[in-house]
Amino acid sequence: MPTEVSPTIMDTKAFVQQVLNKMENTGDFERRVWDSFWRAVLEHILEGGQGPIGTVPEIIPIVRKLLQRRQNQTLRAAQVCPAFFETNRSTSLAFSELWCTAEYPDGNKELFHTASRGQQQHAEQQVIQRLQQHTERTTLEPRIVHLYMNVSPCSECAEVLLSYKAAHPHTVITIKFTSLFAHHATNHRRGLQRMAECGIKLAVFDDRDWDYLTSVIHKDTGDSSNLPQGSTNKKSRTHEENDSATYSARKKLKV
Repeated sequence: MPTEVSPTIMDTKAFVQQVLNKMENTGDFERRVWDSFWRAVLEHILEGGQGPIGTVPEIIPIVRKLLQRRQNQTLRAAQVCPAFFETNRSTSLAFSELWCTAEYPDGNKELFHTASRGQQQHAEQQVIQRLQQHTERTTLEPRIVHLYMNVSPCSECAEVLLSYKAAHPHTVITIKFTSLFAHHATNHRRGLQRMAECGIKLAVFDDRDWDYLTSVIHKDTGDSSNLPQGSTNKKSRTHEENDSATYSARKKLKV
């Protein structure tokens, strides 16, 4: 008799295949860039424009230079914060790491880099604590908070973020992540749903987010040796033991 395949496995395979089938830009990055470029030129011409004035021999080196710059940015980001590239992509172990930008009414803008390191609090909890301390010290609430994470918040951190949002309803909170943490668990799925319902914006990284992250790393650090090292296996969040925490460095961004 043929081996019966689990419906869960079949459903997962079908879902992955469906996602891949919808992807128009598959293949190597350089080819996708050229596809996008010539597609944009065609659309511009069909809309009545002329497209770029430069000839092909003039265009090629421009594209190549920009491609090299993008590749250098990606390489640098991969070296400085590999967790963003590896978590739930090349490895199923979720190492918690995030960058947070907070903008205040007085024009001040701060950047926090946090990497958990097996102590008492998760990275998100440490960031919220720092934001609260800033407000207590200055009486200023952040207007905008962006979290750029390698993995989405667990249910425990979702509760912390929800409490902060309730206490600061005028603060716009956006959370971007490169993968989802334990998406198969009901409590973590519900945490994401509740955050979305209360107005916290959630999204997976797109090209603009990768560009922003790499530019922030490039401008703020100058050298990867300036960054804190270490990470925490976020698998611990599925257990009762609360063994992850944060080792963080905070630096000012010039606005």
